[in-house]
Amino acid sequence: MKQRRLAARGRGPRHVRLALVILTVAAITASCGSATPGATATPGPAATPAFSIAAATPTPAPPAVAGVITLVAPAAGAVVTQNDPSLATKCPANATRGLGYVIEFSWKAVGLANVAGFQVVMQHGSGTPIVLDVDGSTTTSLSALSCNTFVIDNNLTGWHWQVNALNNGKQVVVSSQQRAFTFGPCRLANGTPCNAS
Repeated sequence: MKQRRLAARGRGPRHVRLALVILTVAAITASCGSATPGATATPGPAATPAFSIAAATPTPAPPAVAGVITLVAPAAGAVVTQNDPSLATKCPANATRGLGYVIEFSWKAVGLANVAGFQVVMQHGSGTPIVLDVDGSTTTSLSALSCNTFVIDNNLTGWHWQVNALNNGKQVVVSSQQRAFTFGPCRLANGTPCNAS
């Protein structure tokens, strides 16, 4: 009677319960996948990134150009003489255009470094600048001679000049202040205005 009550409650013999436990463990193991005892994971090749990172190379800053250019001559408000008689030995005579003119430019350059040369720039108002190159970092003067050339009366005023310092790449690195000057009227020996005829 006691054994029958146990069976009725769902409790079988001990070897039956052990068989059920073994079957249950086997089912759980099968559902999780089989493992290979003693297997060692072998890492695959490292993934190659789609881009590369190069070390940044700093761009060297251009050498500093410290210094000042100070204009000397012509003085502010100077008047340039046209058909200048002193040019008779330098320029050929011309009956209508006159002998021409010369402008003696000079300046001082203090504290400049890495400078290859200079530019003297003449300009009438906002017109096209006249650029005169001066080679050499120690040259600080320029004699600008224009034979048989003249400036008409309408354009005598409104001129200015300045000096630029250039590096080896012909780039302006330092500029002076601008200075105004004017031209005197161009007159021939008979007093008539110079002309291009």
